[in-house]
Amino acid sequence: MPDAGGKLSDREKQEIQTKIQKLWIGGAKNCPICGSNRWVIADHLVEPNVARGWGDSGFITDPAYPMIMLVSEPCGYTIHFNAATLGFVTRYGG
Repeated sequence: MPDAGGKLSDREKQEIQTKIQKLWIGGAKNCPICGSNRWVIADHLVEPNVARGWGDSGFITDPAYPMIMLVSEPCGYTIHFNAATLGFVTRYGG
């Protein structure tokens, strides 16, 4: 479980890397942009918000989905993995 600020420990990042490697059985592991196969796991979880409408102050959002970012080291192209599905946070509601 990440710390209160969403930061992953080195041990958690290693566990995530191992889990993704076991799951990634299809196709090449090369970045579709730069062709590199050097990926790093970002230090923090991210949460893209679910926009459910527009209000006076902008988008009205619902709970977010915590994601793990796998980043291509040379170019920054990013793949997101659902942190709950990978077992690193508790699923939100429903």
